[in-house]
Amino acid sequence: MCPIITDHRPQTFDAVIGNKELVSVLQSMAERERQHPGKISKTLLFHGKSGCGKTTLARLFAKEVGCSDCNIIEVDVSDNRGIDAVREIKRGARYKPIIGGEKKAYILDEFQGATGDAMAAMLKVLEEPPSHVFFLLCTTAPEKLLETIRNRCKKLKVKPLSDNQMAKLIERIAEKEDVKISSDFLREIISSADGCPRQALDIIDTIRDMDHKEAKKAISDFSISAPLEIIDLCRAMIKGEKWSVVRKLLDKIKDVDIENIRRQVFGYLTSAMKNSDSPSRQMVVAADAFRDNFFNNGKGALILAAYEAVKL
Repeated sequence: MCPIITDHRPQTFDAVIGNKELVSVLQSMAERERQHPGKISKTLLFHGKSGCGKTTLARLFAKEVGCSDCNIIEVDVSDNRGIDAVREIKRGARYKPIIGGEKKAYILDEFQGATGDAMAAMLKVLEEPPSHVFFLLCTTAPEKLLETIRNRCKKLKVKPLSDNQMAKLIERIAEKEDVKISSDFLREIISSADGCPRQALDIIDTIRDMDHKEAKKAISDFSISAPLEIIDLCRAMIKGEKWSVVRKLLDKIKDVDIENIRRQVFGYLTSAMKNSDSPSRQMVVAADAFRDNFFNNGKGALILAAYEAVKL
């Protein structure tokens, strides 16, 4: 049985739920490219939280501008982050496709994982890509890209889904997969997914063959799943520990994806609130400090939020 996320990835822009303004922009760009080739930006930067559909939208755009599946090359930059990978990409980009049309697209996922030298080596080809090539960069942390790279890209923000949009997605997939989801479970999945379609589909995939008790626990586990250092930080903030204690816990967190850290902290704290008959004021203050995304301010936003959580 294939994962639900694979079976139900949108194959056209019309099938996409949410991000309608962005979809409209991408459709207009693709139409201009079909009518007047070479008149749109060939280097796009899709940024947004993990699992919100960046690579899906990039792939749909590549198809709309005339790239066949065999000429859409997806590269996980976190696993191919050095100079050698960049050389291979630049070498391949020189040549027009032999089959499947005349255009080629490189989807460079998790681009923030590239080394500084690798990013620098990409500058020239991103500024002046071959006429037949599109570079579609995807990242959860645009602030980690070289400013010179950001300036060469058309920036496209992929937003998380609203609760209503998430409900529509879950109900549609559940009906197609013949998975019965109660209204209580629907609300819990929406809360656990935090606007992330991939997370919601992962939950449905996990619970579809479970009984009620098992499914309830599984959904709860998705809500509070976090590395030990994140859990320790959350517990310290809930207790209102001294800043010196919280600061040391921040130093132990090695994840470079600051927005992912925020989501894990916010998910843990709100789950703790949900599971408490009487959440403490300190618990609510801590959760509120991590409510807004960190995309634009990086690690500084994480430090400030943690400080506010224990000092306000």
